[in-house]
Amino acid sequence: MTFDPFGDFVTEGYLRNSLKLKDPAEVSESEHLSFEASIEDALALLAKKGPSTTKRY
Repeated sequence: MTFDPFGDFVTEGYLRNSLKLKDPAEVSESEHLSFEASIEDALALLAKKGPSTTKRY
């Protein structure tokens, strides 16, 4: 059974992913490639922001 919270897996793919992928291995590979493609930009943005000012509990 596939996790399908929106009830549209057949037409929209797993969790409505933009490529409409249904195969779990393909979804995983797509997520991994997306992460790798944006990690440098994310780290650069965080480096510009400086330390967090959020209180720790």
